[in-house]
Amino acid sequence: NVVKGLTASGWSAGLIAHRGGALAERAGTVGVEVHSFPLYGTAMFASIAPVVRLLRSKHVDVLHCHGARDHLLSVLVKRAGGVRYLVRTRHNHIPLNSGAFSRLLFRPCSAVVTVSDFVQRLSMEDGIEKRVLRTIHSAVDVERYHPGPRSSQLASELGIRPGELVVGHVSSLVERKGVEVLLRAVERLRRGAEYPLRCVILGGNYQPWAALAEQLGIADGVTFAGHRLDVPAVLLQFDVFVMVSSKEALGTAAIEAMSAGIAVIGSTAGGMPESIALDCGLTVPPHDVDALTGAIRTLLDDPVRRAALAAAGRQRAVDHFSTTVLVENTKRLYDDLLKGALPRR
Repeated sequence: NVVKGLTASGWSAGLIAHRGGALAERAGTVGVEVHSFPLYGTAMFASIAPVVRLLRSKHVDVLHCHGARDHLLSVLVKRAGGVRYLVRTRHNHIPLNSGAFSRLLFRPCSAVVTVSDFVQRLSMEDGIEKRVLRTIHSAVDVERYHPGPRSSQLASELGIRPGELVVGHVSSLVERKGVEVLLRAVERLRRGAEYPLRCVILGGNYQPWAALAEQLGIADGVTFAGHRLDVPAVLLQFDVFVMVSSKEALGTAAIEAMSAGIAVIGSTAGGMPESIALDCGLTVPPHDVDALTGAIRTLLDDPVRRAALAAAGRQRAVDHFSTTVLVENTKRLYDDLLKGALPRR
């Protein structure tokens, strides 16, 4: 999306991606200039020379990498490829456990982009200089995730019965995403509830959570839908989206729900409070079943407030987390580099 936006703005931009990977395939179908090389394992080292030749032939000013593996490759090719500026985005915060070697990799970076101020603070704790750090929030596709009508056919497929209020969750379902807290809150809400309630959970590897739902006696009210490709449509079936992670760089899934016009409950952990403003959703401490139960009940009991939060969340997603905003902030960073406002390494 960034490469497409840069190209539309008159920049010469292209993508280096792993040969045969999903990113290279997707980018090629939307008109992005893609250069594919083997980038996994030791085969990456055989790609150094051809990548250097590519960079030289394109007279690349800025090389922007997005992960640890491509960061290493970028450092290895920067000087020989004639690249003026190296930029690294930290999408998630993984501490620099390897110490001096990891910090050495960041030394050639003229800028380090963090997806939240939270990740920026942790990056400073890792020893990365504040002057090279800049927060540029991740983006969601606000055209793909947008408010719309519900589908009775999809609702039936998800096990949603007529009249049920739906609490939903979408994630990788790893422990830190707060699935256990959600299920325990649902169990409390279903005890003597004045309204029928269903919980719909999307994501692979859900078997441990299905077992917990059985143990809690709520299996008949929880749908585990697995990994799906129609997430934007599924989100429209939710009355409330819940993701109370114990660790989160920003909380992109919650922003997608906001963009779809769904009232959101997140956690106070990590960068989530940056994505969910006070008038756009509710936040509760991670691991706090009582607080989450109360927050869900508050929104299910008050459809007017639920609708107001949903509308405000949609507007916030468009104003702060759209691809357009991401591209403009990225262009501003590149312009600052080319004007000398940030150090050249």
